[in-house]
Amino acid sequence: MDSEPATPVVRGSPRQIWPVLVGLVTVAATAVLSQTIYVREEHQLQQVIQIEALRARTDQRGDVEAAIQALNRLARVWERRRSHPAEELSFEAELEVTAHAHLQAIEWLDPGCSVRWVVPEERATKLTGVDLRSEPRHREALEAARAQDRVVVSRPMDLLMGGRGFLLIRPVRSADGLVGFLVGVMRFQELVASTLDEEFASRYTLSICEGGAVAYSSPGTDRRLEERWSQEVTLKILNAAWQLRVCPTGGTLAAVRSFLPELTMVVGFLLALMLCWIIHLARTARVRAELSESLNRHLSDQIAHRKKAESERDRFFALSNDMLGIVGLDGRFRQINPAWERVLGIPLGELMSRPVEELAHPDDGSPVIRAQAAGNGAEPVSFEGRFRTSAGEFKWLHWTMTVLRDESVCFAVAWDVSERRRWEGLLAHQVEELARSNAELEQFAYVASHDLQEPLRMVAIYTDLLASEYGDRFDERAHRYVDYVVEGATRMRSLVRDLLEFARVDGRSSPTVVDCEAALANALENLKAAFEQSGACIEHDPLPRVQGYPMYVTQLFQNLIGNAIKFRAQQPPRIQILASKGEDGWTVGVRDNGIGIDPRHAHRVFQIFERLHGRSRYPGNGIGLALCRKIVQLHRGRIWVESVPGQGSTFFFTLPGERAASP
Repeated sequence: MDSEPATPVVRGSPRQIWPVLVGLVTVAATAVLSQTIYVREEHQLQQVIQIEALRARTDQRGDVEAAIQALNRLARVWERRRSHPAEELSFEAELEVTAHAHLQAIEWLDPGCSVRWVVPEERATKLTGVDLRSEPRHREALEAARAQDRVVVSRPMDLLMGGRGFLLIRPVRSADGLVGFLVGVMRFQELVASTLDEEFASRYTLSICEGGAVAYSSPGTDRRLEERWSQEVTLKILNAAWQLRVCPTGGTLAAVRSFLPELTMVVGFLLALMLCWIIHLARTARVRAELSESLNRHLSDQIAHRKKAESERDRFFALSNDMLGIVGLDGRFRQINPAWERVLGIPLGELMSRPVEELAHPDDGSPVIRAQAAGNGAEPVSFEGRFRTSAGEFKWLHWTMTVLRDESVCFAVAWDVSERRRWEGLLAHQVEELARSNAELEQFAYVASHDLQEPLRMVAIYTDLLASEYGDRFDERAHRYVDYVVEGATRMRSLVRDLLEFARVDGRSSPTVVDCEAALANALENLKAAFEQSGACIEHDPLPRVQGYPMYVTQLFQNLIGNAIKFRAQQPPRIQILASKGEDGWTVGVRDNGIGIDPRHAHRVFQIFERLHGRSRYPGNGIGLALCRKIVQLHRGRIWVESVPGQGSTFFFTLPGERAASP
């Protein structure tokens, strides 16, 4: 049956995306234009900052080089005036300090690196006599200068005079060797202040770095602005290489950057909204017209679909092999399909005119009344009852009825189950006959085994009497015949006893929880004599608790362990009991070191009376393993053997776990 037509989709609706597309394109174009303006302004600003950084590097290099030249001049003066004491240089040094504002002080160090004098004199108080080698960075720079004949620039450090800066160290030598050191003290704060003008300081900040670490930053440096806007250049002076970072201040950025990108975005966004609204208004009238046309088509399609669905429903109702019907709560059919006439042989018109109660079997009652009695709201109920046919006979019908009390009707479906009911009766009769036959067979087995025991006992007794009273008259052949009779009677009694034990294994009693440890202990107690005679030893894993029959589990262990002792090799029997947990229960194994079994005969050993060896070597009737299989099957398990001839066998069997359902 076709599905109901879907809700109509107006053909004009997809075109409503045009206002959105126009708006998105306008906004995108505005964003691109705004970003272009922003990038251009940023690029121009970066160029200006780069120029300022290059200018700052030039000024810084010039001031430091001027201080280096001053130290070189003082050193050459000493070399020309070798006969004068070094203290006479303090006057020339004071002139150089006065001439260079960025040069904080000049120190004279003896060859042992101890300070002898400092100019200007107001800074000499706490430095005179100090050994500069006591500070690591001073010592590093002094060692580098000692090895060279030129000025060495130290790494940035905390100066002994206070503040951050660096040292310019010039070794002074004579013909006799090293005379001392001229040290120029440069502090970053004064160096930057003397180099950069006030306008630069008000618009930019300057940071001096060495190896990525900041050695000095001018006041007002903003790290966040520096990460975003700073331009970096490298300042190389002799052996030193520093990085100068120039960054505009917040006021500089505010003054340089314009609001043109933001204004462009706002204007573009407003323009996009206006275009979207105009296009939307232009499309509304056409969309409404298309919607009206589509709704009309949809209504027409729905009417046609409903007519087709009703036609298919009526066709299904008429052609169904099930007996379909609508029955009023007054007990009369309101609508039925032809299947009723095919099953009952009564014309539809006659069925519609007769009450349902009149056609139902008197013992079963009206299906409508039964459905109302069993029904719960609109839930379907099922039951079976007999219904009259045109021949006056009754057929069994399986009813499924749904009662709608608010509408005073029942929806009914019925199937003819007369044939099934007939077969169910036959099956019940056969089950009853089978139970009676099994009971008779069990009685026969018991009587037969009991009655056969007495004649066999008499044969054995009187044969023994015959041999004892008349044995001296028998020749060797007669004695052999007597032995045959006694042996046959004894074997027959053993066979009857084993058959009776095999027949008694059943599951009539309810299974209980069986402790396999206790069952094994009982089995070993029963086999105590066999163990002592054979010298057997046994080992076992921790055994589980299972659901079953204690007596039969004990007998199962006893038979398997007894076989391991019976079918032993030359060495004493060694027996292992294995246990492992599986998904459906436990797997137990009995492993021995006996003679083993050929895998070709592994399936035969569990069949009754099957023997792989003669009685003269291994006595028995071939029932033990068949009894084990019957016990395992009683526990809903399975048993099998894995063996290699001459290397022993392992008999595995499965048992249900302690919580398993009862068989």
